[in-house]
Amino acid sequence: MIRLDDVGYTYPDAPAPALQHVSLEVPRGSITGVVGASGAGKTTLAKVIAGFIPQVEGGELTGSATVDG
Repeated sequence: MIRLDDVGYTYPDAPAPALQHVSLEVPRGSITGVVGASGAGKTTLAKVIAGFIPQVEGGELTGSATVDG
């Protein structure tokens, strides 16, 4: 399961957040797609779920992201 609770993320030195107030739950075994315009935050969201943010990218992460418990 993937669960995001009020996730926000701002890249280092960015003037505005890339993500704001994202909450969702993806049950184990389901397939979910994310669509949006260029710059909407799709890749940033994937990096949060994968654990690359903030460990690799730096910046400020708010809220909580839980993957597989």
